[in-house]
Amino acid sequence: MNKIFHITIIFFVIIISALTLNVTILQTASYATTVGIIDTVFDLDNPLLAKSLDQSSLTSISIKETSLKEYNRQKFTQTQKEFTTHPCYQKANELLLTKAQLGLKDALKNHSKLTQELEMAVALGSNYYHGTHVAGIILNSNSSNKQFKHKIVPFPFISSSKINIRKNKKLTKKMISSLILQLKNALELFELNPESISPIEEINQLISTSKPKVVNLSIGFNVEKIVKFYRKISAPDITTKMLYELVQLSTAFGRKKFDFIVKNNPHVLFVSSAGNNSENLDKIKYPQTLTSAPNLIIVGSSSYQDKQKLSKISNYGKKTVDLIAPGEKITSLLAKGDKSNNVVTFSGTSMSAPLVTRIIADIFQEYEDQEKKLSVEEVKKIFFSKYTNKCKNLSNKVKDGCYLDL
Repeated sequence: MNKIFHITIIFFVIIISALTLNVTILQTASYATTVGIIDTVFDLDNPLLAKSLDQSSLTSISIKETSLKEYNRQKFTQTQKEFTTHPCYQKANELLLTKAQLGLKDALKNHSKLTQELEMAVALGSNYYHGTHVAGIILNSNSSNKQFKHKIVPFPFISSSKINIRKNKKLTKKMISSLILQLKNALELFELNPESISPIEEINQLISTSKPKVVNLSIGFNVEKIVKFYRKISAPDITTKMLYELVQLSTAFGRKKFDFIVKNNPHVLFVSSAGNNSENLDKIKYPQTLTSAPNLIIVGSSSYQDKQKLSKISNYGKKTVDLIAPGEKITSLLAKGDKSNNVVTFSGTSMSAPLVTRIIADIFQEYEDQEKKLSVEEVKKIFFSKYTNKCKNLSNKVKDGCYLDL
């Protein structure tokens, strides 16, 4: 089977309050609701995650000729080693854990010596911490149905484009041209046989085996930011136009794969973060941004001080973003934390989406416990009528001025 997994550029460009991509699956008490989480690596040894894992899915699903559980451990161990042995680890860890509570974007902007190496270390750290933090939010969010306990199956597949090129000290014109050609060929192959492209095949296998009711996708795209980073490590003869073409092709490839997964699984409700670029998504043409789908909810971030106010870092769009939910100063699990330091506070739409995902999972479980099977459309209707409200001041920012109102 032909796969496009060796292209050294990112397939899904993910800029999250801190990160990348992975799938996790959840179940519960009497009726077990399965929740997929597409995110980065997960700390499977974290006590809360460990007792919440769907062990059956972890052991029965195979990825690259190994169990999903072992595949997760390998990815987590690799990411942990790359981050903790990086020369800028200490400074990057400080930025991630102590200075980014109001958004990593601001923390980096205000840092006077943001070198290329430090920026790379921050990207590695974001990959390392993100998945566990998102999973913790789903397991512990402030939903009204706190008696529901969901279980998790991690599925790690995405990394920052900065990390994918970390071994190249300088991008040459020949390398850029080669990557552009590879991406064009990949897009052509995608149109012919999308299910052969990684990670579509793997994610479809996960969904088919684990049968999740809802899948969380804390992801985002920032073309400008990636182009700016590539500029720093590119040879002088590489034009900005070439860099834009490269990043836009990469983003298009990622978006098309994401859209295929959503539209190919209409029985599953997907919840995606809107991204942290302070951009109007209505003005960004597909495939550089998300497309709407009946089984997709896109979530922006509300302000820490006011749930009816858009966070300054959040993307928005009255045609594209369905609602805003708390995304500033969200405390959740810390990867490889100990008893004295086992939580961390992050901000971003990556933190907003899992709050909504948890409530969606609660709705599915509540009605399944009553032996009532709900469609995706019915769950969406219950969610928006019971858990959200409308604010006139948000009407130009999100659909119907909708915000999570718990």
